[in-house]
Amino acid sequence: MANVPASALSKEQQDELLCTYSALILHDDGAEITPQAMTNLIKAAGCSVEGYWPMLMAKMIGNVGMDNLIKMGSGAGGGGGGGAAPAAGAAAGAAASGGGGGEGKKEEKKVEEEEEEEDREGEEEQPATPEQIMHDFDFDKDGKISMADIHAFIESKSKEERSLLQKGNKAELADFEKDVARITEAYKTHFEEADGDKDGFIDLKEAPV
Repeated sequence: MANVPASALSKEQQDELLCTYSALILHDDGAEITPQAMTNLIKAAGCSVEGYWPMLMAKMIGNVGMDNLIKMGSGAGGGGGGGAAPAAGAAAGAAASGGGGGEGKKEEKKVEEEEEEEDREGEEEQPATPEQIMHDFDFDKDGKISMADIHAFIESKSKEERSLLQKGNKAELADFEKDVARITEAYKTHFEEADGDKDGFIDLKEAPV
């Protein structure tokens, strides 16, 4: 799915990936992977998923273990950001086939059918290309990514949700801001790892794959 534009994915496929990447962020941060934490991260990114997905994913991760899922997705090989997309495929597939509950049977069947169709077409999970990463995160379009670009990207994704929460429950707003800070720290860590020459910028050659 990662070699196709997000707009071309079905709603179920988008939900799978959103839940999987939110779980990976929580795992990288050493935080507990719960349905609520995943939902908060997804909302902080300005997205939404069907309510059953975070529950299925969290239950599956609790049974199998995130480390095992990452090994399944990466072939038990090297680490780094390159394992994220294969791990996403493993986690999403496991959630669809093993997360079960009565109310999710119909949705699980749909996901399984989609995965079978993908297998028939011979598609494989691939990480985002450097060009895709530059397109998404080079916010000022100067040909390189800075932490200012990262902050602008996160702000653009969280602005609407923050505006809504500011009119409502202060506790929810506080939780939301903590999640945004957690996301920012995760991006900062990945940014510093990718910035090979330590000049404070990521260019096309340094963009993680």
